[in-house]
Amino acid sequence: MSKEVLSEFNSLDTDKKQMVEEKYIDASLTDKEWISYLSAVSEYDRGIESIIKFNSRIACVFWLLTLAGIGGVLGMSSYGHLYKYAIVLSVLSVGFIAGIVIFTIKKRRGKKMDIPNTLREFIMPLMIVLNEECDPKSPVHLVIDLRNVTGIKDKEVELKKEKGTYGNNLDENYKNPWLKGECGLFDGSKLNWEIIDNIRFIKITRRKKDKFKTSVKRMINLSLALKQKNYQTVNQNIEGEGKEKIGVKKGSGKDVFKMRRVIPYKFKDKTFQTTTEVDKLLDNCILKLQDFLGLMGMAFQNVKPAKR
Repeated sequence: MSKEVLSEFNSLDTDKKQMVEEKYIDASLTDKEWISYLSAVSEYDRGIESIIKFNSRIACVFWLLTLAGIGGVLGMSSYGHLYKYAIVLSVLSVGFIAGIVIFTIKKRRGKKMDIPNTLREFIMPLMIVLNEECDPKSPVHLVIDLRNVTGIKDKEVELKKEKGTYGNNLDENYKNPWLKGECGLFDGSKLNWEIIDNIRFIKITRRKKDKFKTSVKRMINLSLALKQKNYQTVNQNIEGEGKEKIGVKKGSGKDVFKMRRVIPYKFKDKTFQTTTEVDKLLDNCILKLQDFLGLMGMAFQNVKPAKR
C-alpha cells in the first residue's frame, strides 16, 4: 500500500476500515448515524480516486518520455558523433521505464482499496432523502455488498449443447444483490427494498470460433406497508407501465404494496471477452435516484388519507 493510500486509510475509524477492506456491511443504525458513516467512507473514496487519477497521469507522462527517449536513441545511434548522447538517453529511458512501473503499481494498489462509486453517488444520496421520511427512533437496517460481482456472488453455470449443431453454449448467470434495506417511516409505514443485478454471460462456440453475448438487468424490489388508519387504497387493480410491476395486498390493519422495476442496461459494445470486463463496466452504471423514488411514489399515487 502506497504512503498516500495508507494515509487516507489510517484516517478512518476501525469499523470504516473494515468496510473499505471487505466492501461489505450488515448493520442497523439510525438514519443520521448512517449518513455520518457513509459520509466518512465517501470522503475517503473521493480521496483515493484522486490519488489513482494522479498516479495514472504520471504513469502516462513516463510512457511518453520513454517513447521519446527510445526514438531519440535510435535516431542518435545512426550518427557517430552523437553516440555518447545516445548512451545518456538510454540510461534516462531506463529511469523512465522504472517510473512507469512504480506509478502503475501505485495505481493498482489504490484500486484495490477503492470503493465502487455507487456508494457515494447512489447509496449516500438515497439515505439523505430517506432521512426526511424515516422515524428517528427506528433504526435503519442496511446490507451493502459492493464486492466483485462475478467473483464471489451466487452463480449458476450451465453448459448447453444445441441439437442439430456442433457448437456449445456456455451460459453463466450471476445474481448480485448489492443493496438491501429496511426502515420505519415517521407515519408508521414500513419500507423494505432490495436491488439486484442479474447478469447473463453467454459464450457461443462454433467451429472453434467464440462469440460472446452479455445482458445486464437491474431489478429494484420495494415493499411498502401502509397503515389503514392513515391511508385508504383507492385502486385495488393496479398495473405498472413497461418494465414495472405493482400489486397490493390487504392485511390486518395495513395494505402492503409490492413493486418491481427492471432496468436493462444497453452497452455500445455488448461483446465482452471475460466476466471481469462486466465487473468494470457495472462500476460505471450508477442507478438513478429517481428510478428508486419514482417506484416508491407509485404506492402513494394509489392511496388517499383515511377518513377519521
